[in-house]
Amino acid sequence: MEYESKVKTKIRNLAKSKCANHCGNNGCILEPDGQETCRYDREGSVGHIRCLYFEHCVLPADELLDREYWSELTGDRQNVENVTKCSCGERFIKRSNRHKYCDDCAKRKARDRNREHMRKQRS
Repeated sequence: MEYESKVKTKIRNLAKSKCANHCGNNGCILEPDGQETCRYDREGSVGHIRCLYFEHCVLPADELLDREYWSELTGDRQNVENVTKCSCGERFIKRSNRHKYCDDCAKRKARDRNREHMRKQRS
């Protein structure tokens, strides 16, 4: 529980200091339905409140917090240092040193490699 609260506090502070959409007293420009509170200032678990702008534009500025956030979100606290970013922008947990892509991109790359191999073989 203490680990969770430290991550939440760091996320709130980062949102207040770096987010371009954070305005006034804990407000957010992007909030739907006229709510004036930033999602990260509300009560609740980090995994239940998500802001795509914050995750993709603000959070990568702090690499350690970024890894902690994604490990908290996926529930894998043991692999904080193994959370990495794919070329498509999606976060995933590396299972080995050779793991470069998320599952979707890995399938796409393998399909492209096989297609290229077969094209060369036919010619």
